Amino acid sequence: MASHFHIWNEDFTEKPERFIKTIERCKEYGLIDRCHRIPSRFSTEAEMLSLHTKEHVEILKQTASMCKEDMEKLSQKYDYLYFHNVQNGMAIIRPPGHHAMENEFNGYCYLNNVAIAAKLAIEKYKVQRVLILDWDVHHGQGIQYSFYNDPRVLYISIHKYLYGEEWPYLRESDFDYIGEGQGRGFNINIPLNEIGCDNSSYMAIFFNIVLPIVYEYNPDLVLVSAGYDAALGCPEGEMEVTPACFAHFVNLLSPLAGGKLCLVLEGGYCIKTLAEGVALSLGALLGDPCPRIGHIGAPHKSVWETILNVIKVLRPYWNSLRYQGNMTSLSDPQYPELLYWPPKAGVKFYTHDKPDTFSLDQDCFNPEYHEVVAELKERVDKMIQDTTFHKAKHKVCVVYDEHMLLHKDNHNGGYEECPERIQDIYDALHKNGLWQRCLEVKGRMATDDELSLVHGVSYLQQFRRAMSLGEEALLQYQSSFKSVYLCKDSYTAAGWAVGCTLSVVDSVMRGEVSYYTNVQILIVDWDIHHGNALQSQFYDDTSVLYVSLHRFDQGSFYPYGGEGYHKCVGGKKAQGFNVNIAWNDGSKGDGDYISAFHHLVLPLAYEFDPELVFVAAGFDAVQGDELHGGYSLTPAVYGHMTRSLMGFSEGKVILVLEGGYNLKSTSESMSVCVSSLLGDSLPQLPSIVPSQRLVSNCILN
Repeated sequence: MASHFHIWNEDFTEKPERFIKTIERCKEYGLIDRCHRIPSRFSTEAEMLSLHTKEHVEILKQTASMCKEDMEKLSQKYDYLYFHNVQNGMAIIRPPGHHAMENEFNGYCYLNNVAIAAKLAIEKYKVQRVLILDWDVHHGQGIQYSFYNDPRVLYISIHKYLYGEEWPYLRESDFDYIGEGQGRGFNINIPLNEIGCDNSSYMAIFFNIVLPIVYEYNPDLVLVSAGYDAALGCPEGEMEVTPACFAHFVNLLSPLAGGKLCLVLEGGYCIKTLAEGVALSLGALLGDPCPRIGHIGAPHKSVWETILNVIKVLRPYWNSLRYQGNMTSLSDPQYPELLYWPPKAGVKFYTHDKPDTFSLDQDCFNPEYHEVVAELKERVDKMIQDTTFHKAKHKVCVVYDEHMLLHKDNHNGGYEECPERIQDIYDALHKNGLWQRCLEVKGRMATDDELSLVHGVSYLQQFRRAMSLGEEALLQYQSSFKSVYLCKDSYTAAGWAVGCTLSVVDSVMRGEVSYYTNVQILIVDWDIHHGNALQSQFYDDTSVLYVSLHRFDQGSFYPYGGEGYHKCVGGKKAQGFNVNIAWNDGSKGDGDYISAFHHLVLPLAYEFDPELVFVAAGFDAVQGDELHGGYSLTPAVYGHMTRSLMGFSEGKVILVLEGGYNLKSTSESMSVCVSSLLGDSLPQLPSIVPSQRLVSNCILN
């Protein structure tokens, strides 16, 4: 693949160094040796003809024996192309492919690698639904044309457009080209109408369009046209996405399709950010932690306009986009572009006015790029230098100690908060072979100093004294509390529970911080009951972002009252750092929780940029836990939520068991979470659609 080069222009941007330097960077990170290398091969003619015409393939074959002059004449017929005597490996790395059409070479592309792969997946392997996500900075019109009326392929392209004044200068690259016939709604163009779009803009697109739609689509295979020309420093893209951000894209897509995710290199012409972006993406595919990318803020105003325009045209086809109102409710909109339809006046498109020949000396990028190249190089070098790429010796640690079994109900019997809850989880993890793949951390009893970080001295003294009471006195004392039972070993079990949690923290943080350091901490509490004590502890603390997803029912569900109300957003000094996603109006399912993650949890967490993530992992919202929950979440959805949180804090995510009283469902749910932490493929969820009540009563509030 390194033998394909431009004979008459050594400075042409699609050059062998793109491949060579990328492989070198992956080797520097030690990634290549960790991969299972599949032998490369030449694609068969039948595979090529599954998408391209016979004439198209024959022309490509003939270039192998052409002289230089004949190649120049042929290249003039196609936009942004060159030929060489050697044509090999195109279906895998380079040359790219997403611009190649059925019978036309285009934009450095000869054979449409991803489109051919999608065709064969459908025809040979009988795949029902293929997602193609194209994040190359140029619109992949070759892929769009291949599947424009085919609902078996969902094509999503995020590309630089500039209202049509960016290559490939096509009217059909705009947001209102959404497919036709049975494929209407399955072609999604997300045009970027200004340069300089960064991590914040791309993440906003993921959270508001890409993730909601792809979870509703529920693909069986995910193919990514992975161009890195939107990365900072690329002269063709003029965007500012950091290489590390591509690893986050991979992490967010990794739960889909049972883990069947394939990245195929397309563009990327700043060699340093291309190589770095590919290496970090490969690391994410291998399950390595994503590097931190800093605080994610608001996207560019033009990107919001694009997001809302895309929603405007796709809303009739995707239930997951029906959060916003419709166009009839707009009288004086904040974004006036929403009231207009393309095209922009005065723009000349290639759609109906394409030149017959093209110059062999076309500019590949804006000439003004040369004026800022030194500044960009300095920014790129510093960004790569500041990127941390940690890989721990052990991916996941677990802790369990039989001291925690000592807390049990000796009087009434059958109390749902029973020792079997953790015993069954422990047994299930062993049975599934998950425990053996983790580092087992030794538990311990928490010290008095550690317990007093949260609890008052008098509270702890009273708790300890209660353990010395006789059975009758202890029962009497127990009756003064809500939903609590006590035995003589309750204090010991509770102290070991805290100590075991701190042992995990010690292991995860590797001694990097003390408990008293002002670390940015995200706490996600998905127990069905509101964590009122957690909220109270950090209500005025801007170093902790607390997010609780809980059944509220207008305050009539335990722990009752208004503390879990959505308007409780933090104390005077920490407004916005307490987030209550308070469920009302009936049972909730996978679609509701995933939608809350896409629209609230993940955007807020990315803006907060935590250094450590805790999950108050209660599983009492799972289907089958009728005693406390009555909700219908599947065990699999907890794995998906866990995976999405693994993009934060360089993978430092700690799950701490809270509720969950159906022993089988709780064990299954925790097993999926541990599997997710280990980087395993996750079970596919059914098509994810939130309930309308969720939209009106929770997300928008």
